[in-house]
Amino acid sequence: MQTTHGTLQSANFSSDPLPHRSLLEVFFVRLSYIHGAVDVFLEFICYSDGPLPEELLLQVKCPVLIAWGDKDPWESIELGRAYEDFDTVEDFVVLTNVGHCPQDEAPHLVNPLVESFVSRHSKSPANASTTI
Repeated sequence: MQTTHGTLQSANFSSDPLPHRSLLEVFFVRLSYIHGAVDVFLEFICYSDGPLPEELLLQVKCPVLIAWGDKDPWESIELGRAYEDFDTVEDFVVLTNVGHCPQDEAPHLVNPLVESFVSRHSKSPANASTTI
């Protein structure tokens, strides 16, 4: 039986280790005190009956950025590239030598992509509406 730490590490292509096992254990113990948090985590790691990305992309009304690790052990780059065909996908970026969770494994690559994308699509303060 694989441990949670091992499962999370297997998604990480980088040779950099995940935080020490005891830190992860503290995280999961604290998580267990938040009502519903364990269920959300289990849905995440087990996948749910919820909508698939291709179903959601048909509903999205704004530009989409997808950053995909080319070393993802669970979902191939070919699967990711299929999302490029959706009209709303404006940017599909392949992250070299990155695994399944680029935002965790390579924030130094992901954060600038997100910042640039948001900046390109943000309204300038002069044009932004103040009505909520």
